[in-house]
This record gives sequence, structure tokens and C-alpha cells, in this order.
Amino acid sequence: MRRLAPLFLVACLLVAGCGSPTAVDREFVLGEPFWLAQGDRAVSTDGSTATRFVAVVSDSRCPPEAVCVWAGEVTVDIGVRVAGGEEVVTRLSGTTTPDGTRLQPMGRLVELLAVEGDRGAGGDPIKGYRAQLRVTPIR
Repeated sequence: MRRLAPLFLVACLLVAGCGSPTAVDREFVLGEPFWLAQGDRAVSTDGSTATRFVAVVSDSRCPPEAVCVWAGEVTVDIGVRVAGGEEVVTRLSGTTTPDGTRLQPMGRLVELLAVEGDRGAGGDPIKGYRAQLRVTPIR
């Protein structure tokens, strides 16, 4: 019975961590595009890099049903953590179809390829956004 106690403790900790906001939602391959929903986190298949879609900072993009003079812009915060280090939150912006805004924190090239989702009433960012990212190691 005493041998089962440590296993029971580990099982309880694993179950308790399942609802955690830092739980890994998915995996991605370095250098390949992947989608990440607002609030979700993903870890590279080799375990070296973690990303998190922190928030939509602003969204002034033209709604699909409207005719606009300017396409507008969407700005998102993406957290990046490499090799278990501190997370660095980077701000990425783009138009209706972002063209690959690039940042280089901690030896990684982070590109914002696309953003899907829409603003709520009054233009406030709401959940339902997804960002297509590509994270590539820089040598």
C-alpha cells in the first residue's frame, strides 16, 4: 500500500494541472506555419520553444462586409519562451492579411502570417481570434 501512495500523489497532481491556463494546448514544428487561438499555448515538437497568444491589443481592420478606404491593422501580443528561459512578450502587427511581421527574440524569428477573428460591440477585442504564426530558429 505504501508503494501506491507516491503514484496516487502524482496522479492527483496531474489531474489538478489539467485545467491549468499554462497547459500545453498543441505542438508545432519549428519553421512551419501553425494556428494558435487567443489564450492558447503551443510547444515546438523538439521542446525548445513555447509560444502563447497573449492578447489582441487592437483591431481596426475593415469588416469583411464593408467597403473601406484603408484596410486597417490588427496588433497582437505573442509570448515566446526558449529553452525554459523567461517568456518574452512581443507585439506583432499586420493588415487584413499580415505580410509576415518579424521579430527576433532569443534566437527565434517570429512571423505573424494571418489573423482571423472579429471585434465585439464597440470595437473591443474579444475571444475568438486565431493567429497564424511561424517560429524559426536563427543561426
